[in-house]
Amino acid sequence: MLTRVFNFLFGNVPVQFPSEFPLSESVARLRARTKRSVFVSLFERSAAGPVTGSRVRLQRVIPLFGNSFKPIFVGAFTQRHGLVVLEGRFTMFLFSKVLHDYLAVLRARLGDPRRIRGAPDRQG
Repeated sequence: MLTRVFNFLFGNVPVQFPSEFPLSESVARLRARTKRSVFVSLFERSAAGPVTGSRVRLQRVIPLFGNSFKPIFVGAFTQRHGLVVLEGRFTMFLFSKVLHDYLAVLRARLGDPRRIRGAPDRQG
């Protein structure tokens, strides 16, 4: 029950990307196309984050533009039936999820923010 509530509030989208290459080559090819850190790609668009066989965490970086609600990919390479698959999920930063849910609860609790108590309703 608690897992269902947690997934509803802090949901993510599971994905799988099959690879035609062996595990070591799949990791090397993905590592070659991505930057290791957000700070390395200050002047060009890129995907940045650590890439190893057991852990992949990538986010899109756009120079001079911040977006706390952007999706990030978290996953790992696995082998099934002789095939290499990058399995993971698209999600958001935990802070963004908590802030989003807090604001949704606040909005539901307070009602429409355009209404001011005591102000006459304008009709016309």
